[in-house]
Amino acid sequence: MMQPVEQDLQSTMNPQVITSAGCRARVLLVEQDPGVRHLWRSVLERDGHLVSGLRDLDLLGESGLLDAETGMDLIVVEGLALAGPADLRALRQILPGQCTLLIAGICTFDWDITRTPNTLLWPKPFPLEDLRRLAQTSARRDGGQAPVAVICDDCPHTRELLSLVAQDAGFETVATSLGSEVLGLVEVCQARVVLLDILMPDQDGLVTLRQIRAAGLPVQVITLSGGPELYLHVAGQLGANHIMTKPVALEPLRQLLREIAGSSGGPPAAAHPASEDP
Repeated sequence: MMQPVEQDLQSTMNPQVITSAGCRARVLLVEQDPGVRHLWRSVLERDGHLVSGLRDLDLLGESGLLDAETGMDLIVVEGLALAGPADLRALRQILPGQCTLLIAGICTFDWDITRTPNTLLWPKPFPLEDLRRLAQTSARRDGGQAPVAVICDDCPHTRELLSLVAQDAGFETVATSLGSEVLGLVEVCQARVVLLDILMPDQDGLVTLRQIRAAGLPVQVITLSGGPELYLHVAGQLGANHIMTKPVALEPLRQLLREIAGSSGGPPAAAHPASEDP
């Protein structure tokens, strides 16, 4: 049984996202399957995070893991452990406001995740690399930690390329192929910038941009599109800070990201007009 686990662990070890000293998350895993719990725990502990595990939520109160002195940065809960919205609200209320709650797997009820701060819903199985990145960006932040860039594009090659450019500019990166996940990631990761594709299969980037601005989050948004120029014009009206056409000129993007990385964040600036030359 252990050999496949070790093989999976080796395949996820990317030095670019290994947690540095002073950037450790306190993580609690609530999962009935001991094999899954062991796999998640092994991956996160190899990155230097402090990980605890429970088989169900009934043990949470007596565990002392939510004491104010220790707290938690990330809690992963099996979706089937929540019987309904009341369970979710009760759990969210006892967690510190900055703690990220990840619901993993099938939920037996519907709720508006945009109304539940710092809460994400991921189907199982999810990539271990995504869990590693979420733990790193959920770690308690200090003045020496790199800012976070959220990258949303449905093309794997483009996501990887944009991630490399952003990392070279001084960012930690979190990437997703789903526009519907961006708002939660921006909030959870306290992201400084979003690189947002407009033409997306599940939720187009204009809807995502509108959600970000409606939430009032102090994050800069760079919209990217190879579609009609009208999309870029609308993106500017909705509050995009910077607008670039695809294929993206990487060097101007790198310079722009370096400027954003060197800034202190703050409220969104006025949008740049759409242009054929980013």
